[in-house]
Amino acid sequence: MNWLGKLVQKEISPDDTVLDVGCAIMAPISDVYYHEKTSLFGSASLKCKTLVGVDIWKPYLDRIKHKYIVVLLDLNSPDAMKIFVDRSFDVVIALDSLEHIHESRVWSVVDHMERIAKKKVIIYTPRQFASNKENINDSFLMGENIYQQHYSFLAPDVLRSRGYTISYPEPDKNTFAVKIL
Repeated sequence: MNWLGKLVQKEISPDDTVLDVGCAIMAPISDVYYHEKTSLFGSASLKCKTLVGVDIWKPYLDRIKHKYIVVLLDLNSPDAMKIFVDRSFDVVIALDSLEHIHESRVWSVVDHMERIAKKKVIIYTPRQFASNKENINDSFLMGENIYQQHYSFLAPDVLRSRGYTISYPEPDKNTFAVKIL
């Protein structure tokens, strides 16, 4: 688990059920990926009762399915999040993922996250918009991933107006938003 995972862990108890929206390989919160040369990620995983990951890119899910419950899902589809029952997870997180959803859909996904969560929603997203096209060809050394492009921006002031507490943690000072329900 890296520094972001440690921030998230402070918001989650070992008894919580967690849904990770746009999970990729769960790099911030797990030990699934460790790049020895750069020491990007640590060795501990998020401590929670249940962790379910949702992503559109199958190679990510194939990498983590031996360790976590995973669901292949296109969050840009209007009905995608309807598969989850209201208040079915204690905490719903989206770490560096919502910016990959088309602008016309991103707030609907946030609405669904708030519907699904019992206790809180945690969002981590860039503080300003950037296309991220340069990272399409290097998705954790797993090949070309067109879903790495950014399409939307979740402005901190909009998140704040929706009831989120906002901070800008080091080292990258991006938006860390938590909403207690």
